[in-house]
Amino acid sequence: MRNIALAVLVAALLVVATVAWWAPATLLSARIADFTSGRVTLSEARGTIWHGQGVLAAGDARIPLDWHLHAIPLLRGEVAIDVAPGAADAATPRGRVVVDAHGALFSDFALSVPATAVADAASRRPKFDSAGTIDLTAEKLDWRPPGGSGTVIAMWRDARIGLAGGAPIALGEISVTLSAAQGRLSGPVRNRGGEFSLDGELTLQANGAGHLRAAVQSRRPDDARIAALSMLGTREANGVVIDWQWSGS
Repeated sequence: MRNIALAVLVAALLVVATVAWWAPATLLSARIADFTSGRVTLSEARGTIWHGQGVLAAGDARIPLDWHLHAIPLLRGEVAIDVAPGAADAATPRGRVVVDAHGALFSDFALSVPATAVADAASRRPKFDSAGTIDLTAEKLDWRPPGGSGTVIAMWRDARIGLAGGAPIALGEISVTLSAAQGRLSGPVRNRGGEFSLDGELTLQANGAGHLRAAVQSRRPDDARIAALSMLGTREANGVVIDWQWSGS
């Protein structure tokens, strides 16, 4: 009788394992939408949850990707996933992300997104129009608050931004280098080229809260657009000082 019960148990486990192995990739769609409160969705999912393809969407951004979910780390309470470009002409996303109860580890990670997706996520009021592409890279970023180590670099190429319905300003190439320490990411914000210079500091907390303080100066004397920029900060010399803080979840 015991042998029969054991055989039934083993058979049941094999069925569960087989079902899990062949679980459709579409199961991830609802999980991603729930986890991001609908700000990021997965569409056109195909394959399985272990090996699949789909399109991540955030705002107007559409990011085709392939993924491979590793089974063994799940036994340690970790989710380890490798991502690769889902389009033949794309170089990103790529890299490995390991998530556990304490945070996430990014290795050899790279992602390119339209600036519109980041602007929509960062500020709903006031509403911004933006253009250009933001490239994110992290060779090794250990994001486990209240600790953390490593660096993430963001390069915003052909950066343009302005209030919705207004004329955007060109900021050239913006670079942001954020270092992880004491449960936050912080670092300088600079730019090269463009109609305005940008010199500031950005801090991001684990809960999504942040602080940006930056001096934005026109490269032209008596620039009439300074008056419009004044609504975003405090007038100073030939520009404004922006001091924004926002709360997290």
